[in-house]
Amino acid sequence: MMKIGNMNKEGQERYAKVVYWPCLVCLLFFSTTGHVLASDINESFDVQVILKQVAGLVSTLKDGPDKYVLSGELGVVQAKAGHIGDASRSLVGIPDGFQNDYQKNRLKKEISLAQARTDKMAEALNIAASLSSLEREFTLGGIALEKAKSGDVPEALLILQRMRMGTNAKADALKAIGEIQAKRGDLRGGIQTALQAADNDPQALWGIAKKQIKLGHLKEMLAEIRRIPPELSRQYALWGVVLAQIDSKDIPGAIEVAKTIPDGHASANAWEDIAFVQIEAGSIQEGLANLKRALGGASASQNSLAKSDILWRIAVCQAKAGDVASALQTTELVEIVAHKNYALREIAVYQAKAGDVKEALQTASRFNAEISGPPPYVFILQDLARSGKVNQALQIADSLDSELEYSPYEAIAVGQAESGDIAGALRNLDAIKGKGEMAPYNRAMAFEKISYMQVQNGHLEEAVRIVSMIDEPHRARALRDVSLAYVKEGKVDRALEIVSSIKGEQALADLSQKIAYAQAFQGDTQGVMKWTQKIASPFVKSTVLLGAVQGILDASNRPILQ
Repeated sequence: MMKIGNMNKEGQERYAKVVYWPCLVCLLFFSTTGHVLASDINESFDVQVILKQVAGLVSTLKDGPDKYVLSGELGVVQAKAGHIGDASRSLVGIPDGFQNDYQKNRLKKEISLAQARTDKMAEALNIAASLSSLEREFTLGGIALEKAKSGDVPEALLILQRMRMGTNAKADALKAIGEIQAKRGDLRGGIQTALQAADNDPQALWGIAKKQIKLGHLKEMLAEIRRIPPELSRQYALWGVVLAQIDSKDIPGAIEVAKTIPDGHASANAWEDIAFVQIEAGSIQEGLANLKRALGGASASQNSLAKSDILWRIAVCQAKAGDVASALQTTELVEIVAHKNYALREIAVYQAKAGDVKEALQTASRFNAEISGPPPYVFILQDLARSGKVNQALQIADSLDSELEYSPYEAIAVGQAESGDIAGALRNLDAIKGKGEMAPYNRAMAFEKISYMQVQNGHLEEAVRIVSMIDEPHRARALRDVSLAYVKEGKVDRALEIVSSIKGEQALADLSQKIAYAQAFQGDTQGVMKWTQKIASPFVKSTVLLGAVQGILDASNRPILQ
C-alpha cells in the first residue's frame, strides 16, 4: 500500500509489485545510461524506415493470427511514433471480430491518442466514440490527459465530462490532471480536481501530497487539506502526507501529522506505517507504542474489509518487533480468513527466525490452506535452510504430507541458495526428485529462483548452467533474466547465443524482442541492426524490430536523470 525508499530487502518485498517486461528493462538500464533524445539516436536507425520495413515483412505473412497480431503491434508503435496514416493502414489489416476486436480497439485507442498529441481533438474524440464502453473510457481519459499536458486544463476537464462517473479510467485521469495542476502552481485547483476521484479512490490526493512534500510545501498542502469538506477524504489526504514525510525520512514530522488524524482506518494505517519504519530502524519500543495507536484507530473502523486489512498488518509489525504474543492476539481480531492467513504466515516466519521452530509450526497449523497460499511451512523451511539448518529443515519436510501442493523441498533448496550454498541446493534438488508428488513446475521454479540469484550476484555463466536444468516449457523467464543481464554488460552476442537454444518461433521472437528493446534503449542501434539483418524469419524479424523501435521511443521519452 505504501512505498518507502531505503528499505531493507524484507521491507522491499512487503511492497513489491510485478511489472511488465518493458518497465523491467527500463529499470534494469535506467541507472547506467543518461537521458536520450530522439535526435541523439544514431542516424542509421531511421524509425520511419524501420517501420516501413516491418510493414513489408508483415505483408509477406500468411493471413492468420500471427499476421493480425503483428499488424496490431506494428500499428501501435506507428501511432506512438506519430505516423498516424501508417497506423490507420495497419488497422485495415486486422479483420473484424479477431480476438473479439481486442487488437483493433487497442490500435484505435493509440491512434486516437496520437491525434490528441497533434491537437486534432475532433478526430481523436470521433475515434474514441467508436469504441466499446470500457475502451472508450480509458481513451477519453488519455485524450484529456494529453490536453492537460499541453496546458489546456479547462478543455481537459470538459473532455472528462464525457466519461461516466465512478470508473477507474475517470479516477486515474482526474488524479493525473490534478497533479499537473498542482505542479504548475494551482495547488487548490489540483486538489479539487483530484478529489473528484475520491469516491472511487480514497487515496486520490497521495500523488499531489508526495510531490508537494518533496518540494517543501508541507504548510501549503496541510492548509489546503483543512479546506476539504468530506471528513473521510481529509483523513486519507493526511495519511498521504504522512507517507510522503516517511518517504522524505521526516519521521518526527510524520508523527505530528498522524496525531491530527481522527481514529479510523486512515489513522490506523498512518501509525502502522510509522511503526514499521521505526521497527526496521531498531526503535522497537517507539514502534510498539505507535502500533498501540494503530490498534486504537483500527477499532474505530466500521468497514470489515478495511479493518481486517490493517489488523493483519499490525499483527505482522508486532511479530517483527518480537512481540509474538500480542501479534497472535491481534490476529484473533481479524475477521476475514484470507487476511488472518497473511498474518499467521508471517508471524510463523518471525518465530522461526527467532529459533522458535516448534511454536512456528504450531502457528502454521492454524493456517487455512484452502483460502490462500503458499502456506507458512514454505517460509519456515526456507528460513531454516537460509540460516544453515538444512538437516532440521529436511527432517520437518520429511514429516509433512507428501501430497502437498507447495513443495517443501523446493523451499529448502531456495533457502540454501540464498545462503550462498548453490552446490548444496542443487544436490538436494537432485536427491529429492522422487519424494512425494513434486510437480515439474515447482522444481522449475526452484531452479529459476536459484538462477536469478546468480544473475543478481553477477555469476552469469553459472546462471546459464542452472537455467539449462529447467524443463523447456518453464525456461523462458529464466532465459530472459540472464540474457538481459548480458545485454546490460554489453555482451549481446552471448545473450543471443543463449536465446538461440529456444525451441519455438513465438518464444524465440519474444525473447529476441526483449534483447533488441534493451539494446536500443541503451542507444546501441547499430548493434541492433547488425544482428537483426541475419534473421531469416519475417515473423521473428518483425517482432524484434518492433521491440527495437519501442526501446528507442521509450528512451527518448524518459525524464532526464538528476
